[in-house]
Amino acid sequence: MNFINLELPYADAYDIGDEKIAMYINTTESNPIVNKPPVSTFSIYPNPTDGMVILDFGLNREIEKQVTIYSLTGDLVYEQLTDKDLLDLDVSNLINGVYIVKINYLNPDLTAQVQRLMISK
Repeated sequence: MNFINLELPYADAYDIGDEKIAMYINTTESNPIVNKPPVSTFSIYPNPTDGMVILDFGLNREIEKQVTIYSLTGDLVYEQLTDKDLLDLDVSNLINGVYIVKINYLNPDLTAQVQRLMISK
């Protein structure tokens, strides 16, 4: 059963068992998420890592942001406020696994970003 309306812009579609899930993009002018200016995607390298990583926010300017790292079980394992465009992090204290890195910009005109970080020692 295909319910995805291909005439509407959508972000992605997923198969979950026998069901399809679609994430549609609301392109109306009243949608503040769509109307926000694009932000350079931040990079994490090296990824995977065994200890030190660099977060490159790709903004080429200092904007205050909150960096949080969560385990896949949802536990907060790291949090820092920074205005740097490059951030060196020592994550050697974390055990092997996959973590979620979330960047919340304190500027309301910029959208939050999320990426995965893999630690392998």
